[in-house]
Amino acid sequence: MIYILCFVITYVCRKPKVYFFCKYRENEQRSRNDLANARLNNCGYREEHIMNLPFQVNQSELKEILLNIAPIRPVFIWGAPGIGKSAIVEQFAEEVGMECVSLLGSQLAPEDIIGIPRINGETSEFLPPKMIARKEPYVLFLDELNACSQEVQKSFYSLIHEHRVGEYHLPEKSVVIGAGNRSQDGAIVKMMSSALVNRMFHVQLVADSAQWLDWAYQNDIHPWVIDYITNRPDHLFSEPPKTEEPYSTPRSWHMLSDALHEYHHQRGWKMAFRSGRQRHSVLPGTVLQSQTFDGIACIQGDVKR
Repeated sequence: MIYILCFVITYVCRKPKVYFFCKYRENEQRSRNDLANARLNNCGYREEHIMNLPFQVNQSELKEILLNIAPIRPVFIWGAPGIGKSAIVEQFAEEVGMECVSLLGSQLAPEDIIGIPRINGETSEFLPPKMIARKEPYVLFLDELNACSQEVQKSFYSLIHEHRVGEYHLPEKSVVIGAGNRSQDGAIVKMMSSALVNRMFHVQLVADSAQWLDWAYQNDIHPWVIDYITNRPDHLFSEPPKTEEPYSTPRSWHMLSDALHEYHHQRGWKMAFRSGRQRHSVLPGTVLQSQTFDGIACIQGDVKR
């Protein structure tokens, strides 16, 4: 009886200690997770977190950054799909007189970066891929960099930071630029490793209707598209929707311009602005019937009012 009583007393005395110890460990782990999430969210690493860098730039400001920072430090451009990241990088390369070599991160394997091994006497060496190994300085554009796997991201470490792959070094004065979509855009992106983030200067590109119109006048954009964006500059860009449907971007307006030129030239369609209660309006990426939208209409044959 005494032994049973001692056992019960010992169990009852231990139980609160075990409970409080487990509760302490649980709270401690929860605090660590909260702190980790806070750090990740502040840096924008988590996929569910909205990327909102404080350093936002328009097209001309991005060109200034590429001209002054990219030659000494790699620059990474965040931005929504179709906002003009690739076009600006290609234009930058043309202005500085260098070839632009683009690699799509979503289509790369690690061996596409580090190359394949070759036996050289009693040792082996890696042969870098032809796309990277060049004799003249060039602009290496790593598009969709945050869409590649973590294994591919690791293979970019030395290429981005030291301009080398194994024993091969990029030609002197070569420039490395990266770009990628944001997680809130609904695009296929992966969490970028902190080591890779820390190797680049980050900016976020935003649309600017005035600068886009200046570019449109110089690049044969259809006059109806120019007139419409002049009247409705807020329609140049819209945030990607949560559902699968077309939306407006500088790229989609460029596509509409090409379509208008092609229809007018090849098929002899007559196109005009129309007003009225019901008509078919052509929007970037879709054709829909609108009752209130004063847009662009494509009408085959004569325009009827």
